[in-house]
Amino acid sequence: MHNKFEIRSRILCEEVRQEKNNKYILLGVFSGDIFVESLPADVPLALYFDGKVASKEMGDFYIRLSGPGEGKAIMSVKYKPSDEATNVAIVTPRVEVNLEKEGILKVETSDDQEHWTLQLERTVKIGKDLWTLVPHKGSTPKAHS
Repeated sequence: MHNKFEIRSRILCEEVRQEKNNKYILLGVFSGDIFVESLPADVPLALYFDGKVASKEMGDFYIRLSGPGEGKAIMSVKYKPSDEATNVAIVTPRVEVNLEKEGILKVETSDDQEHWTLQLERTVKIGKDLWTLVPHKGSTPKAHS
């Protein structure tokens, strides 16, 4: 039986660790551009996908990393939801990715390796991320609803 994986969230980071209580710790999350000091650069990357499947059958999930540059890498994962739930977390191991030049790094997924869906893109740039949230002296950050 075909078991499609419906992705609810996708996160690109440097590393994902699983705790003893089955929670995940995401380290070095790339929420925006990927900044490197020089190119080419070896950058540690890991992916976290959270989703839901239609049945409790085993399924296949493929992840393709591409760009910037000519190289591509495909990872494959077999998953099986637990008997209690159809929620699934798919985590890739940390891999060193060689980024050859500035441009777009793409992450795509597929359940058949024929039809790919773009999940996220990050721009690779030389430089440093200068954006930092620093409260002004004497002010307190406030949440707004």
